Formats: sequence, structure tokens, C-alpha cells
Amino acid sequence: MREILKPKIAWQVGRGDKCKAFAEPWHDFWQTFQPQNLAQQRLTLHDLLDAEGLNWSHDALVTYFGTGVALHILSKYPRPQINTSTREDRLIFTPAKSGQLTFKEACKLLQAPHPHTNQQMQDVLKVVWHCPGILPRIRLFLWKTIVKGVPLRGTFADRLGLLPPDCSVCGQGIEEAKHTLFDCSFAKGYWFSSPLAMRVDSLPHDMISLLYSICQALQAVQFVQFANLLWALWKSRCSHIMEGKKLETKKIYQLANYHNNLSRLVSSMQIPGSLKHIWARNEEGRGDGVECFTDGSLGENLSAGWAYVLWSQGELLHYAAECGSGTSALSVEISAMQLAVKSVGDRGVMMKCTFYTDSHQLQQIVEGRMSLETVPWECYHEALILVQTMRAFPNFQCRHIPRDKNQEAHCLANYARISFVSCSGYTFPSCPFNS
Repeated sequence: MREILKPKIAWQVGRGDKCKAFAEPWHDFWQTFQPQNLAQQRLTLHDLLDAEGLNWSHDALVTYFGTGVALHILSKYPRPQINTSTREDRLIFTPAKSGQLTFKEACKLLQAPHPHTNQQMQDVLKVVWHCPGILPRIRLFLWKTIVKGVPLRGTFADRLGLLPPDCSVCGQGIEEAKHTLFDCSFAKGYWFSSPLAMRVDSLPHDMISLLYSICQALQAVQFVQFANLLWALWKSRCSHIMEGKKLETKKIYQLANYHNNLSRLVSSMQIPGSLKHIWARNEEGRGDGVECFTDGSLGENLSAGWAYVLWSQGELLHYAAECGSGTSALSVEISAMQLAVKSVGDRGVMMKCTFYTDSHQLQQIVEGRMSLETVPWECYHEALILVQTMRAFPNFQCRHIPRDKNQEAHCLANYARISFVSCSGYTFPSCPFNS
């Protein structure tokens, strides 16, 4: 609805001090102009008028637009269309004679035949939604970028006027998606030194055209890499602004590479490193009895995932992963072991069962070697229940193992946290991510 109504809204110019010359609909070709600096981005129509505010200032037109564009404006609009009655700038709905957008006028416009959205945008969205390997959270971010739904100063300045629209990193441009992710001085260097070696200056100025050209130039695997690089840049930039963390290109590339590994995990339906044959080997850690490997994963904004993998004499019994929120690394480790203990209890396992965790603190608490008083208050109750449950079953014991020996549960917990999914099954890892 917004895409249909917005093109029909334009400024009726009075003084021209509210209408931005490069970003507001005051003539039928305003979208063809691209501001080249911060002064042009802040330019209002009032700056293009003479002292009386009724005619063009030829010098201002030439200064800001150049001779060619200035002559084009003067030939098409010899005199600016000024509302001399009130001399106030106001937004009007052009199809209505009164200029007011009423419910009746909106219904007429919505019921009338109208062209679909830009074909380039449709093609870009098709790639975003159907390209295999892009993580769900990153797909959503790409979609928000395309439809201008990413929260930025430039967006808030236009809608609310509460914040200065200048870029929070370089201060040299309006903080919009195109500038933030590509045109900012830091972003330009980031893309040039990235594995894709992109020169931003050679890309189209319009955001949709830029993404369309990238979709055309990159293969599916490369586009996934591009999406992960874009997401890593955005997350690191947010951490820099909100938490004061330093922007370091090397660390951003490491974050992007981490998501590349997860993307390969999702697209190939297996854990990176071809671990299937390792899980089938009984001689390396798969002993007699029942063994349960647990792990929790805590990310930014308290997003969390936890998982377990249950084995019996070297054969997989069951696996499960859940997503949620956590308050600390210990809290998600406790959630993982609680999930595992419940699963073992539901299956009526009466033989010896060993629960493995890579959290040394949790193992010490469960084994009674560390007091519950050391547990943070927000997860004290859960820890108390877990300790009481483990002590009630003499056949249950807890052991600590290094992270590299706990890759199955670790990767599952990461997947649940990042993809916002819960999954379980009996044939892991043949297709755990379709659950």
C-alpha cells in the first residue's frame, strides 16, 4: 500500500525551507539527481530561490546542479510552482483536487490497476529469498535493507526529526543504508580489502541497482559470502555505536567467516569438517553405556541456543536443540543439561549415563565441588533443580571434556541460536536442519 500511495504525495512549495531538493518530490525528475556531498544532501528548495522567494536563483542552480541540469530545470520549469496564498510548504495528495488524502481517495487509487514494484527489486528479492545457504536472520536483514526498514539516523531524521542525520562513523554523509553499508569511508576500505575485492565507487549510486548488479555478477556461493560480509559489517558497526567497540576490519572478517561456515553447514545439511565418519567411530570416546553430550551457545542481545546428542554404545539414540534467551554462559549450559537429563529420564534409561559438558564450572557445581552460592542469582533456581536431580540418580554422572571433543552439541546449539529454530530427531546428522 505504501509503495502505491507514496509516489502520489508531493510538496506544494511555499517558502521551500521544508522541501529537500535532492530527497523530496518537488518535480517529476527529482529522483534522477544524486547528491555528491553533505551540503547537497542538506540543500532545501529555499536555497535555490532568489531573495524574494518567487523565482529561481540562476547562480544557485548552476552551483548545486551544474550548467546542464540547471538549463534543463529552467526549460521545464521557467518559474517555480510556488503557493503564493499561504507561503507554507505542505505535503499534498496529487490525485485529489483538495490535496488531502482521504479514505475515499486512497480506496480509489488502491482499486485502480497499478504497475508492480520495480523489476530490479523483484529480481533482488527473489535471490535473497531463494539463494541456498543464507541464514534466516541475514535474509531478514537483507530484506529490511531493500525495503528501507533498517534503523538508521537518516531514517529517524526524516520521520521524527529527533536526531542529526549525519553518519555516526565518518560524519561525512546522511546515515542511510547505501551510505552506511557502502559509501562510508570505513565501508569502502572494508569492501576493497574483502575477499570479494569490491570497488564501491564503480557500483551504481542507487541501492536497488547496486544490489541488482551484485546479484548479476556473483555466483550463488559468492552471494552468500557477500551477504555474510554485509551482515558482519552491520553488526560490528552497531557494536561500535552502541557499545563503543573499536571497528577492526580483521575481526569483522572473522565474524563473516564464522557465518560462512554456518552457511555451508545449512546448505550441505552437515557439520563442517565432514564429521559423520568421526561420529561413527566407537574407538574415540564412544564407550559402553549411555553418553550424552551437551552444550549451550549465548550470542548478542541474550539470544541463546542449547542442545544435546545422546549415544548408546557408539550408536545415536536421539538429538535435540532449542532456541531461546539466556542471561549468562552458565545459564545456557544449565539449560542444555536440563534438556538432556529430561530426555534421558523420559526414555527410562536405567543404566549408567554420563553427561559431558565443556563448561568446567557446571561440572564442578553438579559434582558438588563448587558451592551453589557461586551461581548467579538469575540461574540459581535452575542450577539447584539440576543438582538435586543428578544426586537423586546414582547412575547419572557429569564429566568435563574439551570443546573440540564436543563439536556435535556445540554446532547444534549455535545453529539453534542463530537460525531461531528448535529441532530434534533420531538420524542426526542426515538432515537435522529440516526438522
